[in-house]
Formats: sequence, C-alpha cells, structure tokens
Amino acid sequence: MATPRILIVEDEDRPARFYELAMQHAGYRTARARNGKEALKQFAEFRPDLILLDLGLADDEMTGFDVLAHVRRDDIAVHVVILTAQTGEEHQLRGFNLGADNYLVKPVTDAQLIARVQAHLRRRTPRLAEATPTVIRYGDLTIDLPEAKVSREGRTQSLGDVEARVLGRLLQTPGEAVKHAELLQIGWGRSANATQDWSDMRALLNTIYRLRAKLEVKGGKRLIRTVPNVGFAIAEPDRGEAL
Repeated sequence: MATPRILIVEDEDRPARFYELAMQHAGYRTARARNGKEALKQFAEFRPDLILLDLGLADDEMTGFDVLAHVRRDDIAVHVVILTAQTGEEHQLRGFNLGADNYLVKPVTDAQLIARVQAHLRRRTPRLAEATPTVIRYGDLTIDLPEAKVSREGRTQSLGDVEARVLGRLLQTPGEAVKHAELLQIGWGRSANATQDWSDMRALLNTIYRLRAKLEVKGGKRLIRTVPNVGFAIAEPDRGEAL
C-alpha cells in the first residue's frame, strides 16, 4: 500500500514544522507550500491524499480560499482540512461551501491533528470499495451489489446500474454524507471539474427517489437521508442490525 501524502500549506515556519513532524511521526509523506502559487504547483506534482490548508497566507495574489477553489475544480476526492486561527462563522461557512472537509481552529495538539487526518484518509482510500461487503444485511433488508438486487420479506427487486453504483458508494460510509459531485461522478462519470446543472441534479434526485422506493417501507425508517446543501447519506443501523 502506498504511503499517504500530506500537503501542508502554511506560510509560517514554526507551525509548518510542527505539522510536518506530526504527520511524519504518523507515517505519512509530507510536502510544504508557503503561498498559493506553491500550493497549486505542489498539488499538481505531489498529488496529495490530503491537504492541511491555512487560510491566512502571506500572498497578496491568493488566499487559502482561492487555493481551495482551484483544488476543488480539479479534484473532488482529495480531502482538504482547513487549519486556521480565523474563528468567525462566516469563514467556516465559506470554507465548507467551497468544498472543505473539515475546519480546525488553531492551536491543535499533534494527537488531535493526527486523529482527524487518519479519519479522513480512511474514507479516501481507494481500497474502500473493495472492502465493502458484496452482500449487505440491514435489518430485514438484503442488498446484493454484484447481482444488483434488493430483497425484503421474500420480495426481490432489481437495481439499475446507476442505482447500484450510487447505493454501493453510500453504503461504504454509513452515517456520513457523500457529496452530490462525488455521486454524479460515480453514477454518471461526470468530470470532477464539470459544471453541474439542473439536469445533473434531477438525474441524481430521481435515482435517490427510485432507491428509496425499493429500499424503504411506508412508516419505516428512512435509510437514505438528505443532507441539505451537501449530498446524501445512508442512515447508520440501529443496534443489533448488520451493515
């Protein structure tokens, strides 16, 4: 398995060195960028699995928000963790709206930082799909992904190819939201930097509607949750249910 790569975008030497040592101690490869231009160059050449991004870069031409926007136009999968002293809610909302996966306010301990990074990398690993069980039981529901079938109480329904791909991705991380853009890429092969329009969203919403019709029963638990302005998530199973 390749060693995960962490890009540290930080203009101050002391905190940058602290983050580098913490990441290296955890077994990761690191690269550093001191400003926006260096960050985009390292992003293209180093191809990080995760970016630790400071917002207040000493660069008149590019802020951390600008870096985030550029990164998200090219890659919707790489995790971006904002690490900043800026505490205002408007900064947090802007970061999340631009596609940040987490927002940490300085100072943080090395243990806190490593724990957050490890959590995100577990979600990113390309082997995640291979680790997802092919037959999943969720209460009285049985999902057979290779056969693209869903069974409940002796009744079996077929899944379309797109439905199976979207459902398979949601089942990889129960309880966690999967972004619209990622589901569009998985289900329809939309490019990471393609402009989303209403026809794309309508296709995704129709797929979710059909999956709910096949997975859920009237009065029962909602299995596919809508996460407003983000995407969709499979509800975590109740105690005693398998997934």
